[in-house]
Amino acid sequence: WRNFGLGASLSQVTRPGEAAYSGRYPHPFFFGQNRSADLSVTELDRTETGAHVSIAYLVPMTGRVRLVFFGGPSFYSVSQDVIEEITVNETYPYDAITLAAGTRAEISESMVGFHGGADVAWYFTGRVGLGALVRFTTATKSVAIGSGQSFDLEAGGFQAGLGLRIRF
Repeated sequence: WRNFGLGASLSQVTRPGEAAYSGRYPHPFFFGQNRSADLSVTELDRTETGAHVSIAYLVPMTGRVRLVFFGGPSFYSVSQDVIEEITVNETYPYDAITLAAGTRAEISESMVGFHGGADVAWYFTGRVGLGALVRFTTATKSVAIGSGQSFDLEAGGFQAGLGLRIRF
């Protein structure tokens, strides 16, 4: 309708991650003498699934090029592996400590954000062409692991794609 339209798309990203923790713990016998330890945990997977509903505007152009700008709300479902607790191991004389990852868990959250972007296509026939899409999308929600301090869980980012375009 007058170069405006509606659109919908889905996106999914799955990636492995890691967590790093550094801590300083007081010595049980000597004041002012801290003991330090580091912990690195790998294989913490993350999956983001997004549904993007767009209001689009087709820029009036002549020839074989078609340009569309779009934007609207994004709905995300995020699943993230986390470490719920860290265990401190120490033995007499308590001069050194080691850290161990405790229970692994998964947090799953739904969140709402927004997106905006553009799609450009070049049609080498009347109905078939090649196109490129760029989109930025973002969503944030405050969450906590167990009874810990809350933090911002973020989803989205810059997305780009190339593909075949077919007009009906």
